[in-house]
Amino acid sequence: MLRKWLVGATVALCIAAIALPVGAKSITYAPYLGYEYNDYSESVAAPVGYLPVTRFDSVSMGLEIPLDEPQDICYDGEDRIYILDSGNGRIVELNTDFQVQTIYDTFTAADGTSATIVGATGLALNSNGDFYIAIPNRYQVLKIDRSGTVLQTITRPDEKLLDTDSPFMANKVAVDHRDQLYIIVESINKGAFVYTAEGEFSHFFGSNPVVSTLEVISDYFWKRFMTKEQRKGMTRITPTTFNNFDVDNYGFLYTVTADTSGTAEAGLVRRLNYSGSDILSDGLIFGDQEWDREYSIASSHTALTDVDIDSEGYINLLDTGRGRVFQYTENGQLIAEFGTYSEQTGGFGAPTALESIGETVYVLDAGKNVVHVFEPSEYGALLRTGFQLLNTTDTEEALSVWTKAMTLNTNSQYAYYGIGMVYDAQGDYAAAMEQFKLAGAHEEYSKALREYRKQIVNEQYGWLILAAVAIVAIVTVCVKAIKKRLALVNGTAYSALETKYLFPVYTALHPADGFTQFKDRKIHSWRVSGIILLAWFFIKTISYFYTGYSFNMSRAEDYHFLTTVFMSIGLFILFAIANWSVCTLLNGKGTLKDIVATGAYALLPYLLSLLINVGLSNVLTLEESSIMTIISVIGLLWSVMLLLIGLQNIHQYSLAGTIFSVLLTVIGMAIICFLLLLFYTLLQQAVSFAQSIYTELSLR
Repeated sequence: MLRKWLVGATVALCIAAIALPVGAKSITYAPYLGYEYNDYSESVAAPVGYLPVTRFDSVSMGLEIPLDEPQDICYDGEDRIYILDSGNGRIVELNTDFQVQTIYDTFTAADGTSATIVGATGLALNSNGDFYIAIPNRYQVLKIDRSGTVLQTITRPDEKLLDTDSPFMANKVAVDHRDQLYIIVESINKGAFVYTAEGEFSHFFGSNPVVSTLEVISDYFWKRFMTKEQRKGMTRITPTTFNNFDVDNYGFLYTVTADTSGTAEAGLVRRLNYSGSDILSDGLIFGDQEWDREYSIASSHTALTDVDIDSEGYINLLDTGRGRVFQYTENGQLIAEFGTYSEQTGGFGAPTALESIGETVYVLDAGKNVVHVFEPSEYGALLRTGFQLLNTTDTEEALSVWTKAMTLNTNSQYAYYGIGMVYDAQGDYAAAMEQFKLAGAHEEYSKALREYRKQIVNEQYGWLILAAVAIVAIVTVCVKAIKKRLALVNGTAYSALETKYLFPVYTALHPADGFTQFKDRKIHSWRVSGIILLAWFFIKTISYFYTGYSFNMSRAEDYHFLTTVFMSIGLFILFAIANWSVCTLLNGKGTLKDIVATGAYALLPYLLSLLINVGLSNVLTLEESSIMTIISVIGLLWSVMLLLIGLQNIHQYSLAGTIFSVLLTVIGMAIICFLLLLFYTLLQQAVSFAQSIYTELSLR
């Protein structure tokens, strides 16, 4: 009999492996963030979006003395571009065609002596057209007017830095619309130094947070027990200094920080409000990332050294790690990636800064002493236009633009996302949901589902009332039927539920009495246990394919039949064998059949909660996920309670003894897995040895 059931179970699993994935509604998801996925590679490539159109060198600019290690580039917002030519100690003023207008190379200090800006690394302009120049090797920032006169020399504010003797190595400067000056000092990690328009130190702003790593937590604990001298000797965990910043049209300060961990992480780009809080979306990861086949972020080799916010709010980031420029929407969606280290057109030597005028991006290159010019491709321009139109009421024009973008790149997530947003704005929520599926936009899908649900309720109000009444009636009938079956049958001491095939329901409602009958009546069944285990496999598969898209992060092509079998039936068999082995040593009274039946019957509430959640996931939104969480917790706790009561009864342990045996069972499961892995490894080595001997003999 057992053999027949094993054969039947194997056939059923094979059929399920084919039928369920085929029957599921398969969605071909557009790769994340417009990336083109390659099944033969462990990485993905982002859309170019921008193309190099030209580059300006010293000759084309009209410079008699060539540029020498230029460090910064600045646009005044009207018609002038300024290059900080650090090696030559000058500022080159150009028009938007990059023709030289003025060269500032003579500077006079307040005492009449000459000043130099050789070695300067940061340049900014205030509303009066005065220059702020950061010179780290001289530990100062100079404010210079157009005549070359040094109006002010900003040095270390000693009275504000009593806790550190680090030098004032100012390397970058920025000015906001109130003419406040921000200075990055690479040797001091308190955030940006903020000065008033009059040049008075005001406060520190926007220090990077310290990540709560295990080392930080450990140091915090041990400091509670150390003397003052011991604490001074400890290695300090301090926030990293950001590399560069820029101020957008609304006065928000964007900062970039180098990735020193080697792994992709959030927080490298921050948008700071007036209180210094980061208001970019939580968890956003910027820069060059490596992905595995499951689209999990593996590592990063990003070294962000400059940030520029263009006139339309797009974020341009310069990565000197691999010589690339990344462009993001203000919400952190990557729409363009371009540039590389090479000798070809658009290839960098040693990029130091970037600036934008409208859609055009300019990259200053100290290695080649040129300025690279990039303009959006047709596809890149459509993306920029499409995102801008999403903030307007012109839905027809937005739909036209996003449709054109989709024809140029059908692998782009953004085309489907944009079309979905248009449909959502037009009130066609069903169509929007389909587009959000293709875009991989779970949150937007959930919001559209909420509105679509409102539409259905308004349109089908009467039918929904009837359906609710019918459900209540069915539940009432089922409850009465269960109560009736719980009543004792005439002439016996047992109810109608206390039969072989209905006994799992009875044990779920009366666990103590139910599991006791395993010994008294021998009513438990291999067949029923096998059916429940098969049901576990099927429900896990159904959950994988049919969970509502708002909550379902799985892809049909990633489904693994053997993994599902192991995580259901295989895990159960492992538990049963480990518990039987442990309890045999501990004088447990339960047989292997008792253990299998107890575990299988205890699964019933958990499996029911899974099925309920699959149904609810298709009508609930992300904001309502707590309902599903409560159901999951109830089902899981109910099953755990049944398992403990069942094991206690069949093995005749105390509660403490039962819990102890379960802990030993978990350890036993780990030991069995280790032994199986060891056996598999040895078997592989034996097969490899046999193959090598066969190869050797065949060659002779």
